[in-house]
Amino acid sequence: MRRPLCLLCLFYVMTIVLVMCLWKGEGKEPVLPKEGESLILEGRLYQIKTANTTVSLYLESGSDKIVCYLKKEGDWQEQAEQIKIGSLLKVKGVCRHFESAHNDGQFDQAAYYRAQGIDLALSGCTVISNSREFDPLGQGLYSVRQALSDILSQNLPARYAGVMRAMLLGEREALDEDVEALFQRNGIFHVLAISALHISFLGMGMFSLLKKIRIPHCGAALLALLFVMAFGKMIGETASALRSIMMFSLLLTAGLCRRTYDMLTAIAVSAVCLLTIKPLYITQSGFLLSFGAVMGLALILPFIQERTKPSVIKRMILPTTKKERFLGLLKEKLAASLAAGVSVFAATFPIQLYFFYTYAPYSILLNLLIVPLVGVLLWCGAAGLMLTWVFPKAGVPAFLPCKLILMIMEGLCHGTDALPYSNLILGKPAFWKIIVYYVVLVLMILFHKRLKLRTLTIAFLFLLGFVSVHPRTDTVCTMLDVGQGECIVIEEKSGLNIMVDGGSSDISEVGKYRMVPYLKSHGISRLDYVFLSHGDLDHLSGIKEILEDADMGITIGYLVMTKFALEDADYASLVNLAKKQNVRLLYVTEGDLFALGNTAWRCLYPHREERGEGNDQSMVLAMECRGTKMLFTGDLSEEKEKELLLTDVDILKCGHHGSKYSTSENFLKNCKPEAALISAGRNNTYGHPHQETLKRLTNAGSKVYATNEGGAITIRFGKGKYSILTYGKMCYNEPK
Repeated sequence: MRRPLCLLCLFYVMTIVLVMCLWKGEGKEPVLPKEGESLILEGRLYQIKTANTTVSLYLESGSDKIVCYLKKEGDWQEQAEQIKIGSLLKVKGVCRHFESAHNDGQFDQAAYYRAQGIDLALSGCTVISNSREFDPLGQGLYSVRQALSDILSQNLPARYAGVMRAMLLGEREALDEDVEALFQRNGIFHVLAISALHISFLGMGMFSLLKKIRIPHCGAALLALLFVMAFGKMIGETASALRSIMMFSLLLTAGLCRRTYDMLTAIAVSAVCLLTIKPLYITQSGFLLSFGAVMGLALILPFIQERTKPSVIKRMILPTTKKERFLGLLKEKLAASLAAGVSVFAATFPIQLYFFYTYAPYSILLNLLIVPLVGVLLWCGAAGLMLTWVFPKAGVPAFLPCKLILMIMEGLCHGTDALPYSNLILGKPAFWKIIVYYVVLVLMILFHKRLKLRTLTIAFLFLLGFVSVHPRTDTVCTMLDVGQGECIVIEEKSGLNIMVDGGSSDISEVGKYRMVPYLKSHGISRLDYVFLSHGDLDHLSGIKEILEDADMGITIGYLVMTKFALEDADYASLVNLAKKQNVRLLYVTEGDLFALGNTAWRCLYPHREERGEGNDQSMVLAMECRGTKMLFTGDLSEEKEKELLLTDVDILKCGHHGSKYSTSENFLKNCKPEAALISAGRNNTYGHPHQETLKRLTNAGSKVYATNEGGAITIRFGKGKYSILTYGKMCYNEPK
């Protein structure tokens, strides 16, 4: 039996995956103190992270882990200097729950921290007591990390210092947001993570150095292993770093035991070790991409090399001149790098789409240039740190090569950014599609000798299309959870994409963190029509973000507003932005009719001659799709509702976030909605949706769905029927 340990480990990993897929998870949510409750907790400090405005203290209290945010204000520096790794701290702060995702595409902060064993955070912390006992090794490594971090910050521009701190010390929190987004868009973000490249560079470098100074092989291997493990403890426990350290450890151990190192077995054993400690790692992108990339190199690369190797006759023709030898060697290196890039791409493409929804088509070629530069950059960075540690005045010139290489990397990224189709928004594939992709890929590898290369290539291209293309079978309308604001996205069956409003008053950068992730997860790169009901920020702030930042990758065709946009100052900045981005402007009023794909629209308000103020400027739209009627009322007040000429509607988008001053009893008698949708923020200060409004809706026989209770609300339009599902799978007036 070949690779018995590998197969056993694989069975173990698949069992974990199967259990997590089938387990309903009843009772898995931890019982936490109330949000906003003042707490005093005691725990042992095991990690410290410093960001721009906060110091994060990670505590272990029994089996629980807590992250405490110490603000950089007052005497924070004096407190921070007294805190040491391994000391027992008593802290006071305000309980904060990590936010779960309430929309498709939204980052699930709670799941991310739960995978690390952390369920609770304290904000605005102060340290009440601090024990004198601490972990000398842990504190020593932290002090070294801080000293090295300070050297980088003092001798490089902030944006480049952040990159070097991430690459050399694992300090991802130091990354400049623009640089992070640039690397992410171009598919080279992996170079910033501590991975096999970094660990092999450090570990093998140390091992070679020890061998050169005549340390015996066994001693050199053990010292190199201890060095790498200490480095891992210093930078923190990321999935990619732990995987790399474990595989490097197995490589050295195999040499010491005079056994052959097998990459597949090393991957499997590393996965088992990590998942035994933290099973929820299997749900995280870092774990899956890290192991997926190595699996690609271990399984797919040999298959590609075998099918593309030159014939025996070509290999017998030896180059005769230096130029021919150089070109032959260069061609061989490029072919090997390209094959490795294709292998990693094939292994990780569905994972990339599942978590990030986009793909950079030039990334394979860009990595051919970037990865060799990263190797040089690591050498230069390590040399610069050692030189500056010994001779502090040598800092700026010592890091000049690093600055130059980072400028080249940044320039290459900007160059590919400018190319057409540099970042494709493909959407999130269904889980069953990913399973089919990997099953077929494995079958292709197993039976590749029976198939022609052309057949394999066509089959692989078909697989890429299979996970990338998502044909629409129905028209779908989704009210996003944007906190105290409003945003509705309509994905029309014919391919049109429509948005009605898009903003929030309590979610910072709602476009970046709620709206755009949803659009990308659904494969939407263009909004054909954006309807803006009125000029309040809680209805337009996200639209403004999209217009301001072209790097978000979302374009707008038409911006549709009421006649008030022509003369109201609230619209001015948005209109100017739209004109700069070549967005066409349309103005509608009462009685205007238009058809968008399979949907028919009619503007019911504002009246042609009437002047509205504030919320009473709101655009009111009636939409009909496949026999279902839906009404959008903006923030229209009860007084103006009386002026609307209405017939029965199936679905009502309630006015003004469920305020008691909208959605009156008479209005409901006229439109008789079966279902009512409300967009409101959790625990908002306005008390939306108001109990009076909910009572009126219930008395009118409407089933109420609210984003503050169930998250995003999705309506799927069938022929003469519709279905509604909320992200939290509940409606407001159903028993909880």
